[in-house]
Amino acid sequence: MSADARVVVFQTFRALLPDGGGFNDPSLYAYDRSTTKLSMVSANVKGVSARGGGNGRPVVSPSGRWVTFSSNSPVLVPKGTPESLVVKDLVTGAVRRLEPSP
Repeated sequence: MSADARVVVFQTFRALLPDGGGFNDPSLYAYDRSTTKLSMVSANVKGVSARGGGNGRPVVSPSGRWVTFSSNSPVLVPKGTPESLVVKDLVTGAVRRLEPSP
């Protein structure tokens, strides 16, 4: 959760939003307690669920804007890539994979 406990991120196998998972692998969601908004963290910028791979170990930034998590879903990381760290911007929906340093 964020430092002020406003944003809580959790993992579930249940589909809580359209295209919200409920598949073989759990999905990550963020709940903003001040706005009561629920959003899917483990999804690409178009809202497509990161199915077909694991998504877990979320860490929320102190501000509650960014969530970093591990994923090996082909929706978020190239196929054949080992588990990677992914950052989701909860304001814009942008997602990017953190590339390891050479």
